[in-house]
Amino acid sequence: MRQVSIALVLAVVLFLGCQEEPPPPEPVEEPPPEPTADDIYNEMKTSVQVLWRPMTGGGALQVAEIEPPANALRAAKAKNMSYQHLPEANSRMRRDLEDLIRDSDKNQRWRVLKAACLAFEALEPGSTRYKRMIERADIMMARPFVKVLGFSTVDDQTYIMFQVTDAITQEISNRTARVGEELVEGVRVEEILGGNQAVRLNYLPVNDSSWITPGPSEMLKEPAKRQQFQ
Repeated sequence: MRQVSIALVLAVVLFLGCQEEPPPPEPVEEPPPEPTADDIYNEMKTSVQVLWRPMTGGGALQVAEIEPPANALRAAKAKNMSYQHLPEANSRMRRDLEDLIRDSDKNQRWRVLKAACLAFEALEPGSTRYKRMIERADIMMARPFVKVLGFSTVDDQTYIMFQVTDAITQEISNRTARVGEELVEGVRVEEILGGNQAVRLNYLPVNDSSWITPGPSEMLKEPAKRQQFQ
């Protein structure tokens, strides 16, 4: 009987030893930490960084680069919409854009100005704060490029010869006009300055008569020696 009991115990031990170990519990995946305000701000700033290029000695902003930054900023904000630190990052980005709008307007960087205003609207949907600035930037971006080629006097009338480049189409044409006449639509010749050294023009859409275009003799001088006409 004792031998049977021992055999039974051994059988139970062998049976238990053959059973598979239970699988370990599945690891619990912790959610990734939320991005910080710095993380969100840096992502948004990177999306519009190209706007600061012309303001820091880089190349001019091209027409094709005006709208994409606003779209990229809108996407960066949407990506972080559910995070608690978005308002702080949004506030910092808004201040950056406000500073850029002020500086680009002061320095007459019209493409940067429009692009920065559009980016502000992407950051603050529904805002009309810079609507008039966008309209002004459009007007100024359409202003033609004008170069004075020379002067000619016939019967006591002085004619000014210009080269005009259309800002939109880049088409170049040669024009002649006298003081008081419109060189092209929206550009009037106001006066000749300093004995044919420069010409004052008026950009009529904004009534800007501070537009001074040097004459050929003035352009031949070194930049430091050119006169500043007032």
